[in-house]
Amino acid sequence: MPRPLAGFVNACVRGRMNILIGGGPGSGKTTTFGLVSSLVPPDEQVIAIGPSNVSAHDLVRNALRMRPDRIVVDELRDAAALDLLRAMDAGHDGMICTVRGLGPRDALDRVEVLARMADPGVPALSVREQVGYSIDLVVHQARFRDGSRRITQVTEVLGLRGDTIALRDIFVYDHQAGALRPTGLRPRCLDQIHAHNIRLDPHIFTPIRR
Repeated sequence: MPRPLAGFVNACVRGRMNILIGGGPGSGKTTTFGLVSSLVPPDEQVIAIGPSNVSAHDLVRNALRMRPDRIVVDELRDAAALDLLRAMDAGHDGMICTVRGLGPRDALDRVEVLARMADPGVPALSVREQVGYSIDLVVHQARFRDGSRRITQVTEVLGLRGDTIALRDIFVYDHQAGALRPTGLRPRCLDQIHAHNIRLDPHIFTPIRR
């Protein structure tokens, strides 16, 4: 993770953004999840949920009853997706989750599918709207052919435009340069970050000239 991105992700965690970490099997999602979760301020009560014999759905529901400052979930895979979306919609922020996906949009689609499986009676557009307005940032990573694991996209989620979730890439992996580069777009979530008295150098979003 290059330093500019690390600074941005750190600000997003401290600014209580809801962050989704996506990637394929073996891409290193859990490692990044551990790194990002470690950025949570030490004075906050955090409940971490990972793979176990008890469903994440039951664990998330019990965790919400305990009123923690944050819930972090490694490997979102069942009806817990709908519980988390509803919790985010109700004002529980700062959540960090991982999910399988081939890209940021695919990861969001999987969250939507999992949520709809939990309650088929909920209208599809309603679930998509919850996904689009509850999740703030998607950090996507991939495993390369040489076995290395790299973050390849950091994408802001902007809500619905019509019936489609709008996305904005903030950092994208440049295969020619072999590095993650800023796209030059200013994240809308900076306003919320600044509201938490967190300041970022705006130059970290300036494209690097070759």
